[in-house]
Amino acid sequence: MNKIYRNLILIFVLATGTLFTFLCAGTLQRDFEAEADYLTEIVEQVVLNTETTRDNYNAKLMQMENVWIARGKNIEYLISNEAHLEQKEEMERLRNIAAAKDIHVYDNDGKICLSTNASLIGKKLKEEKERLQEMLDKEEDYYVHIEDAGFWEDPGFCRLMLRSSSDKFSAICIEADTAQMGLKSERSLIEKTLEEAATEYEMSIVEVGKGSGIVIGMTKNNDQRLEIYKRQTNEERLGYLEEASSKYCDFVRINGEYSIVVVKEREDSYLLAYSSIHDIITKCMGQWGRTAVLFLLALAAMVAAIRYSFQKYVLKHFVEMETKLNSILEGDYEVCLEEGNNEDINKLIRVIEKLKMGYIHKSERMDKILEVLGEDIAVFECVFGMNYYFFSDKMQHMFGMSDSEWEYYLEHKMELLHIIKRMNDKKDENKIVHFREKYLELQIHMVENELVGVIIDQTDEILRRNMLEQELIKSEEKIGTDDLTRVWNRGGFETQVKKYLAEEKQGGVLMAFDLDNFKTINDTLGHPVGDEVLKIFASCLKSMFRTEDIVGRIGGDEFVAFLTTPMKEKMAEHKAEEVQKNINEKLGEYHTRYQVGVSAGIVLVHPGENYDDIYRKADEALYDAKKGGKNRHAIYREKTQAVF
Repeated sequence: MNKIYRNLILIFVLATGTLFTFLCAGTLQRDFEAEADYLTEIVEQVVLNTETTRDNYNAKLMQMENVWIARGKNIEYLISNEAHLEQKEEMERLRNIAAAKDIHVYDNDGKICLSTNASLIGKKLKEEKERLQEMLDKEEDYYVHIEDAGFWEDPGFCRLMLRSSSDKFSAICIEADTAQMGLKSERSLIEKTLEEAATEYEMSIVEVGKGSGIVIGMTKNNDQRLEIYKRQTNEERLGYLEEASSKYCDFVRINGEYSIVVVKEREDSYLLAYSSIHDIITKCMGQWGRTAVLFLLALAAMVAAIRYSFQKYVLKHFVEMETKLNSILEGDYEVCLEEGNNEDINKLIRVIEKLKMGYIHKSERMDKILEVLGEDIAVFECVFGMNYYFFSDKMQHMFGMSDSEWEYYLEHKMELLHIIKRMNDKKDENKIVHFREKYLELQIHMVENELVGVIIDQTDEILRRNMLEQELIKSEEKIGTDDLTRVWNRGGFETQVKKYLAEEKQGGVLMAFDLDNFKTINDTLGHPVGDEVLKIFASCLKSMFRTEDIVGRIGGDEFVAFLTTPMKEKMAEHKAEEVQKNINEKLGEYHTRYQVGVSAGIVLVHPGENYDDIYRKADEALYDAKKGGKNRHAIYREKTQAVF
């Protein structure tokens, strides 16, 4: 009998060892696949971030082009209509005002007749000759030429060519400062994206040029080397990346450590993400150790079961134990299992007693486990058929309950479950519910007659996310703000007004302002004093309008204000007069001594009108006000403007 007993034990041990081996191999494969999936997600995220960076860059470039086109039209108008600006000193002043690199004026023969670069006068720019002729032939007003320097190099120049409205000139060319504009190559955009990517130290993301094998960029908080085992030259590196890009993942030594690698082929480069497998193996070994303990416990239980089958005379003890165990599971912890004469049964009884004690103190043990996981996680478990309820202590803090309130709900557990159910019914698509000034994530599952759940306090994360969104809004406002006067710049003002008009509100009033004789201040007292006058002007405008109104500087000494409340003509005139009076008082000596005043053009805005039309109308009214005498205002009407 003992021989049969030993043979059965041996067979069970071999079967258990084989199963354990397969489970360990499966765990390792699962973790490798999970890491490969994670690396793939990281690579796809980097690709998405690169596209986002490129889109943001192109949008910024489009905005800057519009700014330069508007600036160029102003310069073209001045040169075409102001004869004294043909002097070299005046051209230089225009260049400084426009913040341009150079300004060239072409005569009707396509030669440069005026330029801030004297060495180019009388010459033709070879690279612009054909483009200039093409623009003139097609009767286009302008074109923008940005050098396409390819993948590796930043653009070397940016030129804006505008058709001249004067008979003396054919066109005007403005060369922008590419460094000031922040023009970037594809390589620079990729490098910036990788620099901003956050990864763990053991994980790196690298971009490698497709044609050269040169590293374009890599994440900054990692090892800054890329040494692939037995692929030291650029050609060998490219060969490996081409081969690996066709695989789900690969394993290779990088920087001296075995790593799991994911490669994605792009148009001009390869995107490589790799992570050391050391941590994965260490994690698996820990899991294998815990699994081994479980298998040993299972083996011990099976040995006890086999012994039971060979010792049927103790069957009554097992029946008794079953009855008492059921009582324990039903909550009767006063039940005790008495030891008998059989040592084997007594060992089993002692094990069960330990399990009972562990069952009694399950809440305490679970809280200790949750302490390791963090203060923001709580769990609960309800087995309704057994009348068993477990709520971790951290739920009291998460629910914001006092000690007395928590003790009440522990005595009335069904009421606590009703609270959890109402929270679960109110959670959003992200499983988040707002409860007592906290944002809680609920993961609740019903398995047959058992309810289990995990509650995670996401308050800090959601508040941090909201703060980041507010910072993003502030950043967008900063981009649309004029640096000198701290009111909206042209782009910011246009965006805000278009947003208001698109909401189909009740209309409003647009006023365009221009400082009279402002050029006298710049010519007599200098540009720094002129800047102070502009600041005074902007400060007055901000003080004269409400916070919900929109005030901006279009350029130079031209300002605009959009009132978000409709007005009749009399009220609009009165408002303009108040603004003019206040500004004249604030200007003080600049007004009395240098006759610096304010002209204004007013247009009443009705629902359904677009920005371009109302701005054109305000500009026409402003022109009529200045034509009718300075320090006046005019209201736009469909056929005539009334000047006051």
